[in-house]
Amino acid sequence: MQELKHQYGFTLIELMLVVAIIGILAAIAIPAYQSYTMRAKVAEGMELVKPVQQAISQYYDRWGRLPKDNSAAGLPLPQVLRGRWVEMIDVRDGMISVQFEKSISKDALLYIRPAIQTAYPTAALVWVCNDLTPPAGFQLTTQLGTAPILNQRYLSTGCRK
Repeated sequence: MQELKHQYGFTLIELMLVVAIIGILAAIAIPAYQSYTMRAKVAEGMELVKPVQQAISQYYDRWGRLPKDNSAAGLPLPQVLRGRWVEMIDVRDGMISVQFEKSISKDALLYIRPAIQTAYPTAALVWVCNDLTPPAGFQLTTQLGTAPILNQRYLSTGCRK
């Protein structure tokens, strides 16, 4: 009587099925991961802006108007205010514009604009991202710049529509 030999290993169909499943998972995961990394890079800009906002608020509290530029707010030159992914942070009439590396934004800027409470102009400033509307009773003091706006899907939830 002939003895049966057992074959070990996977069939071609099983291997192809595993490769197909890995391909589907990669097709879903890679774009999600790229979006996540972009949001993390933009988050650096949001963190670097906090001391700039504080300097502008202090200037406004002291003088009753918004600073014209970085030096008026007591800040270094725009090119000095930088990070790993941020090329510069510029202040113009109280508005903050954050320029990221070209690989992130392709010339699009993140704008953070101060809004003043109309009933109490000496009250604290409220900060509004990009083209969002300010809360009721607040008025924006500056218009957006001419550069394109950074895609809102990369912004934190407080800066999205």
